[in-house]
Amino acid sequence: MYKNFLKELPDENERNFFKLAMLNVTHRVETSFTKFFNGQMNLKSDNEIIKLVDKELLNITNENEIFHCINIVTSVALRNFIEKFTKKLSDEEALKNFYIDIKLLKYGLYKRR
Repeated sequence: MYKNFLKELPDENERNFFKLAMLNVTHRVETSFTKFFNGQMNLKSDNEIIKLVDKELLNITNENEIFHCINIVTSVALRNFIEKFTKKLSDEEALKNFYIDIKLLKYGLYKRR
């Protein structure tokens, strides 16, 4: 989905808008975007997303934790999108960074002994 988003970026004017907006990003903007994306999800779309998730593959104890997973992945995608513009990364570089972040989330940050 993130890869398709990068490839389907709008025309040059809109790309410039994104670039200028992302160059001035702060924690407050990231929080606002996250609230916006989360606000777009309603109960119907939440249930549609939950049905697509194989819960057996996740380290969760209840369905409420699925929303936390969605929030984490959304935050990672948004941060990578912002970084693409602020650091002028190619789509390939942005995807590489995104995959590294997702791999770390998937296998964990904490090394068990």
